[in-house]
Amino acid sequence: VTYDVLGTVGLFLLAFVITAVLTRLLTNVASQTGMLDIPNHRSSHETPVPRGGGLSIVVVFLCFVASVLTIAPPVALKAPLSWLLLGGFAVAAVGFVDDLKGVPQIRRLAVHLTAVAYGLIVLPSLPTLDVFGYVLGPGWISTLLLLLGLAWFINLYNFMDGIDGIAAVQALTMLASAALIMYLLSDGTWLAMFGLLIACIGGFLIWNWPPAKVFMGDACSGFLGFVLGALAVITSVYGPLNLWVWLILGGVFLIDATVTLLMRMIRGVKWYRPHRNHGYQKISRRWQSHAKVTVFVLLFNVLWLGPLALAAAKSPSAGFLLCTVAWVPILAIVFWARAGRPESTEASSLLGSS
Repeated sequence: VTYDVLGTVGLFLLAFVITAVLTRLLTNVASQTGMLDIPNHRSSHETPVPRGGGLSIVVVFLCFVASVLTIAPPVALKAPLSWLLLGGFAVAAVGFVDDLKGVPQIRRLAVHLTAVAYGLIVLPSLPTLDVFGYVLGPGWISTLLLLLGLAWFINLYNFMDGIDGIAAVQALTMLASAALIMYLLSDGTWLAMFGLLIACIGGFLIWNWPPAKVFMGDACSGFLGFVLGALAVITSVYGPLNLWVWLILGGVFLIDATVTLLMRMIRGVKWYRPHRNHGYQKISRRWQSHAKVTVFVLLFNVLWLGPLALAAAKSPSAGFLLCTVAWVPILAIVFWARAGRPESTEASSLLGSS
């Protein structure tokens, strides 16, 4: 047992170090080749910053998944592992091309939908949702909703990667909370996978922490959105978690991105265009700090959402109620921040151009 524990810890440390070194190398390459995020009126930063450093997370994690598949895992795990590998690669690849030269939105969405659909097809079963004892799914309606929901999570993760460290912290806290819940429920099937991804994100985060020396890039933000969504489905089918747990843990990103999108659609603006009207972006400008917002998200996820997610894991039939309790303060903060609504300067510009 001691050998296994030491070996696992050693693997995590190795993943952390390799990701950290690779991130630094990618930062240098991006700087030398001009792959920089140049500030504009929609940016939340003021100086050019190299982007694409999150590719280190993609490379290290997918190499690990591929190696596990190579050494003949249990038959039951081949389908979910192949989904993580192939789907994750596809989403990261289209994101990487988008980072380099841009990809039409419809093509990017087609890749995302295909990557998600592959998993929903190869998995032997799909998760259900317990609402006060009434079980929803699986059926064609729930499968369609799951397909669209996962594709939306991939995209919103890119939208929410707008200030230093926030996307990495969101993924890290979601994974750490889920791993702790699985451990407390005595199910270690996916703990190694979670731990390795946490280590990879940590290796990247030391360079992405405010003030960031490198940005994640679309290749990694979309990849993390896909992997988190896929793991939510996988652990709801193969493990002790359920979708309520993941809806609670992902609440900050889900609520902010969705409310912002709906508010922009209601206003009649081109909602798909880049902007900086998400709640977290507005709060970072009010507080004049990326670090304060990122730390707030970290603490909120761990101290508020984490315990509620544990309760949902233990009592799935109460998941709807617990999710509502978890989301209410997020909704309050997002509306207080006026997410999706123009600031005075943007409003004046819109009035002047109409």
